Order: sequence, then C-alpha cells, then structure tokens
Amino acid sequence: MAQAKVSPYVSIYGGGSGLQETDWTYTDTSSLPSEDGKFKYDVGGVGGVAIGTSLGSIPARIEVEYSYRKNDVNDRGSYNGNMKTTSWMVNLYYDFKNVDGLYDYLSGPVFPYVFIGGGMMDLEVKAGDSSGSLSASESVFAGQVGIGFGWEITDHIIFDLKGRVMMGENVDFGINSTESIDVEHPLYAEVLAGIRLQF
Repeated sequence: MAQAKVSPYVSIYGGGSGLQETDWTYTDTSSLPSEDGKFKYDVGGVGGVAIGTSLGSIPARIEVEYSYRKNDVNDRGSYNGNMKTTSWMVNLYYDFKNVDGLYDYLSGPVFPYVFIGGGMMDLEVKAGDSSGSLSASESVFAGQVGIGFGWEITDHIIFDLKGRVMMGENVDFGINSTESIDVEHPLYAEVLAGIRLQF
C-alpha cells in the first residue's frame, strides 16, 4: 500500500482583528493609590505567515505561525494610544476531506477544517490621557482555536477563509521600577483570508 503524500506548504494571510475591551489596574508603589478602569479598542488589522506540512497518513497539518496586529485605544476621548501584538504559535489543523465536492460550481474541492494552537504573545501598550501617558511591553503564553474553509484552486494553490479566537494570560506591564499596569486576559476575535502554496 502506497503511503499518503506529505506536503509542505507556506501561507500568507490578512484580515480584521477585534480586541475585546480589557480591565486594567495601574499601580505606583512610590506614593499614589492604585487606579483601575477599562480600555476599549477599535477594530484593527492583522497579518501573518506560516510554514507547515501535512501529516500524510491522516487529514491533518501542523504549522508554525507568525502574526502581527494593532488596535487603537478608543474610549470616547478619555484615553488614546494603541495595543500592538506579535505572536508565535504552533498550530494543529484537522481537514475534513470527506466533504470534497462541497460547492461543486467551484473549480476545485472546498473542505472545512478546525484548528487549535499555542505559543507566545508579545504585547506593547501605549496609552494616555490629559494627566500623562505610558508605554510598556511584555510577553505571555497564549492559545487559539478556530474554524475555516480551504478551496483547492489547483493542486498547489489553496485559498483559505477562517475565523479564530486568541487569548493571552494576564499581562503585567512594568513601566519602570515603581509603576506597573496589569491588563486582564487580552482576547482577540479575527477573520482572515489568505493563500496557501502547497509543494
């Protein structure tokens, strides 16, 4: 029996990124009492690339992914700034190939898939109001889950459309030796479209 083909691939994508409002707590250990509030964000953009391979014997794939997104802080004029996030993730996909032929009017088969991933998220926050501003960065563990569709335009070109939710741990941004701001569980919801080149 012939072994199933292992197919490496590269992909590139872009889309929209919504960051759920986050609770924050500002602490200055030198003198001032703690403050707290919420950051609200505009919908931002996201882009990324991935390198992966099919696993051959089962309709599954594994990949390493890099992505970048930016969301502006929008709190009705009280605060301004942005949250920039870079992530490195290892993702596992399962392709439901048994539904080949879905939407037969397309030039190639369309199939759904699900995926899950984990890795690191590097966040940089810049925010301020009339009393001052702050800037800080930190890295935390993150995870994601999602669903999507692949359209095999040719044997080597696949169009991907997918949605995902990505969440990180609580982020403790150290501003300096006495000041810090704690942001609770950044949660992103994203819709992505891209091209996968399969070799």
